[in-house]
Amino acid sequence: MKEYLNHLWKEKLIIILVLFSSFLLGFTLTSVVKTYTSEYQFSFDVKANKEISFTSFLSEEFLLSVQKDFQNKDNHYYDNINIKDLINDDAISISNRDSTYTITTKSSYYEDFFIKTSKTVSTRAKTFLKTAITKYCSQNEYTLDLYQTLDFKKVSPVSNGVIYSVSGGSAILFTGLYVFFSLLKYKKYGEIELSPYDNQKTFFTPFHKQYWKEAFKAFKSTKNISVLAMLLGIMLICKAFSLPTGFGNLGISLTYIFFAVGAMLYGPVAGLVLGLLSDTLGYILYQSSMTFFIGYTLQAALTGFIYGLLLYRARISYSRCFISRIFVNFLMNVIFGSICWGIICSYTFDQTLSYALIFSLPKNIIFLVPQSLVLYLIIKALSPALYHLDLIEENQIEVLLIKKDKLSSKEETRQNN
Repeated sequence: MKEYLNHLWKEKLIIILVLFSSFLLGFTLTSVVKTYTSEYQFSFDVKANKEISFTSFLSEEFLLSVQKDFQNKDNHYYDNINIKDLINDDAISISNRDSTYTITTKSSYYEDFFIKTSKTVSTRAKTFLKTAITKYCSQNEYTLDLYQTLDFKKVSPVSNGVIYSVSGGSAILFTGLYVFFSLLKYKKYGEIELSPYDNQKTFFTPFHKQYWKEAFKAFKSTKNISVLAMLLGIMLICKAFSLPTGFGNLGISLTYIFFAVGAMLYGPVAGLVLGLLSDTLGYILYQSSMTFFIGYTLQAALTGFIYGLLLYRARISYSRCFISRIFVNFLMNVIFGSICWGIICSYTFDQTLSYALIFSLPKNIIFLVPQSLVLYLIIKALSPALYHLDLIEENQIEVLLIKKDKLSSKEETRQNN
C-alpha cells in the first residue's frame, strides 16, 4: 500500500486536474440544464369593455403571422423561432391573476443576441412576445398600455445551490473513480518504464528536420488518406450536432476530438488540410444560408496546424492536451474568432472587444478543462488500438494499457518481418 501511495503522489498533479476538471464538468452540465429548463415570463395589464380571451393567441396560425410581420419588414432575426415546436411542446402558456396576464415560455426556444449600439445582451423572446401581444390586443380591441408593462424576466428551477452541489458531487465522484481505477491498474501492471524520446520516432518539440519529413509523408500512403477521409467524414457528421452553451450563438460539438486525433496521427500539415476541408464542406452541407467567410476557414486550418504541432509524434499526456486546448480556445476561438465575427457584423474595435469578453472568453474558459480532459481520456482509450494498427509509436503512450510481454512480442514480430 505504501508503494501505491508513493505512486499516487507522483500523479498528484493529474489528480488535482481531474478534481478541478470534474467540478467544471458538473458545473457546465448543470448550467446547460439550467439553460434548457429556464423560462421567460412576461407580465402585462390589459383592459376591455368585453370578455377578454387569449385562446387564439396561443395558436400556431397567429404566432406565425407575427413571425411573418418581421419578415415583411426584412427582419429575419426571428426566423429561427420554431413556432410549430413551440406550440406542440407546450413551451408557451398564458395565465391570469387579478387582471394581470403572464406569458410563460421556455427560453431554449429563443436565442440571446449582442446589441451593437449599447454593447449589451438581449433576447429575441422579449421583442417577439411584446410584438405579438401588442398585435393581438390591437386586433381584438383590447387596451394595452406599454408603459404599464410589469416585467420581463428569466426564471429557472435550477438554483445556484443545485449547480454547486452537483459540481462538488461530480468532483468527488470522478476523482474517486480515477483513484480506484488507478489502484486496479497499478496492481495489474505495476510501474511501467517509458522509452525516451529518440528524435527518430517521437519528438519533444517540432524543431527537428526529421519531424517535418515525417509530417509531409501524411498523404503519400493510401492507408493514411483513407484514415483521414474517414476522420473527415466523422467530423462533418459531428458538425450537424451542436449543443448551445448559453453564450449567444456559440455552441459546442465533438468535432474537435476527431480533429485533434487526425492531427495527432498525421501531423500539422494533415491537420491544416483537415481544417480547410471540414470548414468548406461543412459550410456547403449545413450553412448554405450564411455568407461564406474565408476567415473561419483560415481559423479551422490554423487550429488543425496547432493540434499537429503539439500532438504529432509526441508523448501524449494530459498536459499536452491541455496546452493544445489553451492555444485553440484563447488564440483561435477568442481572439481570431471574435475578430472574424466583428468583421462579419461590421463591429468597431470596442464592440468586437465587448463581444469577446461577454461571449467568447467566458465560454472558452468554462469549457477549457472539460474539453481537454475528454480529449485526453479518449486518446488514452484509443492508444492501444492505434498502436496495434501501427498508427502511433510505442513511446507516444504515456501510460501503457498493454502488458510488457505483449509489447515485446509485437516488437519481435516487427523485427522478424
